[in-house]
Amino acid sequence: MSGSKRAVWVAGFALFVATAASVGIGSSLPAAASSPVLASNIATGYYHSCALTTTGGVKCWGYDGDGELGDGTNSDHYVPVDVVGLTSGVKA
Repeated sequence: MSGSKRAVWVAGFALFVATAASVGIGSSLPAAASSPVLASNIATGYYHSCALTTTGGVKCWGYDGDGELGDGTNSDHYVPVDVVGLTSGVKA
């Protein structure tokens, strides 16, 4: 898959990663997040996921009952939110 574009697709707490070419009209894949994340790396937990963005920030989404998302709340998020203190300069 070298050189192909990748998109992060979210549906509830589930995470799907698909190449842009695999998503067509009438696809059964979930809709793209309203605020797309260009990710260089992705890590998943049991009910949450995080992405290292291509600009060096970290965004997470999913279950946040114990502060897993790092946004300073305990509120679940269905779209990516910034991790406090990790909005830039992070390297894999």
